[in-house]
Amino acid sequence: MLQKVWLRESVVLIGLVVVITLLCLPLLMMGPQSGHSFFFNLSWTKGFAETVAEGVFYPRWLPHMHQEAGSPVFFYYAPFPYYLTTLGRLLCHECTISQHLGFGMWLIMLLSGLAFYIFARQHVRHVPALVSTFFYIILPYHFYIDLLQRQAIGETSVYIFMPLALLAVKRLSDGLGWVAGVAVAFAMTLFSHLPGTLLFSPFLFLYAVLIAYKMGNWRSMLPRFMSGIVLGILLSGIYLIPALTLQEYIHFQKWWSYDYYHFMRWFIFGSVDSRNPQMLQDLKELLSAVTILTGLLVWSAGRKQRNQTPWILFLIGSWFFMTSISAWLWDLLPILQKVQFPFRTAIIFDLAIALIIMQALAAISCEHPIRLAIATGICVALCLVSLHKIHDEYRNQLHLSTDKNNQNQIHSVIATGFDAPEYLPQTVKEYRHSPFKVQIVDKNGTFRVEKWISRHIVLQMDLPEPAKIIVHQFYFPGWQAQIADSTQCLTASTPDGLIQVNAPAGQYRLHLTLKKVPAEQVGAIASLIGLTGILILLAIGIQKRIIKKT
Repeated sequence: MLQKVWLRESVVLIGLVVVITLLCLPLLMMGPQSGHSFFFNLSWTKGFAETVAEGVFYPRWLPHMHQEAGSPVFFYYAPFPYYLTTLGRLLCHECTISQHLGFGMWLIMLLSGLAFYIFARQHVRHVPALVSTFFYIILPYHFYIDLLQRQAIGETSVYIFMPLALLAVKRLSDGLGWVAGVAVAFAMTLFSHLPGTLLFSPFLFLYAVLIAYKMGNWRSMLPRFMSGIVLGILLSGIYLIPALTLQEYIHFQKWWSYDYYHFMRWFIFGSVDSRNPQMLQDLKELLSAVTILTGLLVWSAGRKQRNQTPWILFLIGSWFFMTSISAWLWDLLPILQKVQFPFRTAIIFDLAIALIIMQALAAISCEHPIRLAIATGICVALCLVSLHKIHDEYRNQLHLSTDKNNQNQIHSVIATGFDAPEYLPQTVKEYRHSPFKVQIVDKNGTFRVEKWISRHIVLQMDLPEPAKIIVHQFYFPGWQAQIADSTQCLTASTPDGLIQVNAPAGQYRLHLTLKKVPAEQVGAIASLIGLTGILILLAIGIQKRIIKKT
């Protein structure tokens, strides 16, 4: 019997992998060709993979960005999705950067589907679990808007960990091991996308409250939940603490001061002077159509549906945050404004819709052929709504793959290390690209580059007299210049913000090293504490299980 169950689940999972792979086949074959964040993703995919190849497990400084001047982008940007794109480079070094990115996008969708299916199987049998997983993947915001059009691969990665976080919360009463599950799932949402985590957090807390209420176990459930969240925050400290505390060293004000990012411009209903009206119109039509069709599916399923309350509350909450009726709350809470785009709450919308579909399908029996036929028709309509948009976007991407101007722009972006201006260090006032890696200012002398990798540059210098040297790498707090055991004066050039060293006369090796700043060290300690706490909880959970069995 157990073998049959495993065989059936294996067949279902293989089928799921095949379907998701077919949906993502153009991304694997040619790679994405356009998108709102496409050019940034290309540069970051290349830079992150190159730095990992240099032996840096967690790249923060990408030395070849900004026309070889470097970038601190991953001091601030969540790294998880770029580990997935790096796998693409490791598995197919000869593939294009766009294909590496496409591989990462496929892997994100695949892991999202597997995670949702695992959670769905805690509630329903394999058929409704599989069908609702399919919808979780293809719902318009998830696939068409977020993945293909916006290329928001960090936000899309949150789809992997939302179901896993819900699963861990649901199982909290089963033992302390699930507290560790909450911690890891929540930490991974932080490692994926900070705004997405911020939006998901109140809904995760709501789910924990509902589960505690249902089980009548407030005293143990909520403390366990909060312990998991605290451990998750600690575990993510290696990323989170530098990202939050070092913003003064880049042009971070561009994130919040640009009128473009004002939340009032990005409501699905009731936006003011939107800067992308076509996308908001698409969202308005698609999300409204999906909501109506899902409502009809719930109606057709009858009254035997199990508890839909959490998912209906998720759905209502997501609509509230995406429309201007919540403008007062966005205005009241400055931290909410850091999300920038209210429509990002559509990640919760997709989660809610897929779970509502799951419960509705589970309630439909073959003994009621009329209801089954109506539900089938509604599911087909939902598929058409989603797949039609995906098909149109792929057709556009296929056209761009043969467009010479687009391909030239892609090559230029990759070659120059194109980066977002907000990640320029504060010392950069006016950057003018220099063709020289090292410039000896107004003096004679020679140099040779011995090493030029992330956070470490070694130059062999031969100077007949003291000179000022400008190295083509942006200054950032933590850079130090050293000759043997002697530390040299290092500053930022004006207005370029490049490393500037007052070098003595002589023949010597000049080491330039970007040392770990205190925020990195504190973050690493926090992560170590979080990891220790998680391991202790897992050990206690395993020990209790062994004692219970004996």
